Amino acid sequence: MTGEYFILHGAKGIALPCQYGQRMEVFPHQSNVILWRSYDCHQEIWLEVIIDVMDWQIRYATDDVAASKLLRTIRKAASMNPDFAIGAGYNIWTKLDFERTWGLGSSSTLISLVAQWIGVDAYLLGQVTFGGSGYDIACAIAKGPIVYKRSEDGPCVIPVTYFPDFHKQMCFVHLNKKKNTDEAIKKIKTTKVPYLENYISRIDHITNDMLNCNVLADFHTLIEDHELIVSRAFGMPTIKDQIFSDFAGSIKSLGAWGGDFVLASSKEPIGKTITYFNLKGYRTVILFEDMIIQRT
Repeated sequence: MTGEYFILHGAKGIALPCQYGQRMEVFPHQSNVILWRSYDCHQEIWLEVIIDVMDWQIRYATDDVAASKLLRTIRKAASMNPDFAIGAGYNIWTKLDFERTWGLGSSSTLISLVAQWIGVDAYLLGQVTFGGSGYDIACAIAKGPIVYKRSEDGPCVIPVTYFPDFHKQMCFVHLNKKKNTDEAIKKIKTTKVPYLENYISRIDHITNDMLNCNVLADFHTLIEDHELIVSRAFGMPTIKDQIFSDFAGSIKSLGAWGGDFVLASSKEPIGKTITYFNLKGYRTVILFEDMIIQRT
């Protein structure tokens, strides 16, 4: 149930870190280059980059756009820690354990990993590279569910327990497309939201109610209220109105509000819910308990 909290700056929301993640291994050597290899969940290399650390130039890349983002992230991190000596080279491997098209935080987990390696603040590194509120960075760092809020004073993270009694009625559905988070953030930043404080106050109340909700019908009301608030604030139709208007339940937008996954919940048996989405062509459906880290 993460996603909208970078949109309404100052609102607090429940952020649920996933069981899926990304790992990084760093091996120093004396070649004066960073040899970077990124592996997908099938153990295939999807990105290979060679960076000359003497002049910060990319000598080789299988994807120029991804390589440029990677170089910018490493350079920013290195500039933030004057005690970090990057004169020597490194072999660095990253490994995803989820499909790259799922959009479960490959960028945010990368920022968190690079920040740990170089010894800098992950939130600040995320802010100067990709932007956003930092909720995705909080998820990358967290060991379990959290309540997250970003204010002028910075991020506020409160560990919570979130595993409602009706969790077996919930699942995550991939929308068969990957949302471009960079573009979404740029669009949101240029949108002026009237009555913003009222929206933030209402979302805060919804968040508090969600934490204490153990009645499925009440949960559906909270989801629908949240969707309606963001829809009105930004003049965008809800994902249920766009695609799943005949679904017998409630749907919560995630990610950059409209991609990659949605949270679906229904009083119908979960098997029937999965069949509904499969028949519409959405084959990647993951149960709540299989996606979410349950407790801190």
